[in-house]
Amino acid sequence: MKKLLSLLLAAVLIFSLASCGKKEECILLFRNDGKAESLDLSYDLTGDGMEDDIKIALTEDYYIKVAVGESEISLGYGEAYYIDKVYAIDLDTKEKGLELVLISEEVSSDMMMRVLKPEGDTFRLYEFESVDTYSGEPYLWDTLSVGFEPEISFKGGVLKTSERGRTGMWCVEAEYVFDGEKFTEVEMEERKVVRPSYNSEWWPDLSDEDKKAMDEGYVIAKADFENYGDVPEHDDMADLKAGDWFKITKEDSEGFVFIEKKSGESGWIYMGNFADNRYDVSEMVFFLAD
Repeated sequence: MKKLLSLLLAAVLIFSLASCGKKEECILLFRNDGKAESLDLSYDLTGDGMEDDIKIALTEDYYIKVAVGESEISLGYGEAYYIDKVYAIDLDTKEKGLELVLISEEVSSDMMMRVLKPEGDTFRLYEFESVDTYSGEPYLWDTLSVGFEPEISFKGGVLKTSERGRTGMWCVEAEYVFDGEKFTEVEMEERKVVRPSYNSEWWPDLSDEDKKAMDEGYVIAKADFENYGDVPEHDDMADLKAGDWFKITKEDSEGFVFIEKKSGESGWIYMGNFADNRYDVSEMVFFLAD
């Protein structure tokens, strides 16, 4: 009996140590509930067991000033409007200390994300290596545009977030792998739409039925959709006619988007040619296409 009790106690101790030793890799410190222009947060970023004062504020000239202890940095392009979310993430679970993820609304009302770490009297800004949608060439940038109402997660070295779709007002899934120095985009042949970049509140005169449809991600086609120029071969193509309620659920790397209609029909339409009539079909979905 004593031997069994000892084994049980040992198992409980091992489980407790394992649980305590496991660090969360992504902690939400702030979520916007309005238009936050300044924040005073507290969290142990340095890993010394003491909470650090984190101060984030928009300056008079619309840059973003971040300060943690003696570390300070000015960020942005002079077009920052508010702070949307702040996370602490653990890029290297073997080292003490955490990094900050800052998401703010900036240029063209896009949400911009930065990952930064206090280092001395400044911060290190981690770079993102993305692939240009049209040229296919990689490029480095220390700021990532993450679309509308972004959420992030970080686990096992993979940062999951969102980006604007390549041809319209929707946001698609995006993943970046951290290699210890920078984040590199994971290329995907198809990417799911995670949210539209519009909502029914923009059109207050909608009927209750149309408002419900739009809140579910649908919009109405104002004209028949036609493709102009050369269209690559693709299986499961769809027609889109004036009066159809439809939503975009995924896109591929060749310029096709997958539509689902309220009628139950679905299939691909080609958005790779910018000479088409996307504005006539639905200005809500095919806006900001180029």
